[in-house]
Amino acid sequence: MYKSEIDKETTIMKIIEWNINQRSNWNAEGSIPLWVGDEINELKPDVAIITEFSKTLNWLDDFAYKLFEYNIFTSTNPEGNEILVAIKKEIKIIAIEELPIQQLSANFLQIDVEYQSVPLTIIGIRIRVDDKDTQLNQLSTYLGSIDAENVIVLGDFNVWYTWASKDKNWSLPQNYKINGPKFKMNYNEWTSLTKWSFVFEDDTKGPIDFIVTKGVSIDKIDYLWNFLSNKEYKGCKNADKYKGDDSGNPDHAILIAEITCE
Repeated sequence: MYKSEIDKETTIMKIIEWNINQRSNWNAEGSIPLWVGDEINELKPDVAIITEFSKTLNWLDDFAYKLFEYNIFTSTNPEGNEILVAIKKEIKIIAIEELPIQQLSANFLQIDVEYQSVPLTIIGIRIRVDDKDTQLNQLSTYLGSIDAENVIVLGDFNVWYTWASKDKNWSLPQNYKINGPKFKMNYNEWTSLTKWSFVFEDDTKGPIDFIVTKGVSIDKIDYLWNFLSNKEYKGCKNADKYKGDDSGNPDHAILIAEITCE
């Protein structure tokens, strides 16, 4: 279980993002394992962003029901992956925003909230594998167009955040920062990473889930693989090995962060 080292009175928000590998529910017969909801509840986040989510047969009666302490919001994409955002019921909801695919072709859902008198724009996103540069540039353009003072974007970006923060093809608007858990690795040895959120088929590891912020600071950020030890988890229990192609078993680490206003 994740324990905060930050005084609760000074912590603005604990937030997680988790790619749960529903693969667009391609056969319309998938289900979200019940233990996924248990893992979220154990972490007790203020906000949970679920990527690669689909409205499976059991998503409402079983999965959403488990998260009874949260208001649940989902994006709309009946033929593909969606975003689910769960927000603690005591947090005031201000607005909900989806973007047309012409404006942003990534999976996207924005919820504006007020938390402890602080306005926050919270965005869940998943950059799809195809045409990543276009989606990243669309996101950058959108972030530059909104006048929100405090913005938190979490998601599966399908690129290394070190690449995204340096590559000339994706320039974040002024005052935005990109971050992820700090890692070390031996030169050119991709299996030696000390922090990662996904393992590819050749066991190459990648930190591809991260956070973009404006107007807030990150007090703590990490990748959690604790869920692999859940007795109900069906899949590879080794955090540094490829998790397989089975739809339904999460194959990314949980990105967890604690956020305070600057």
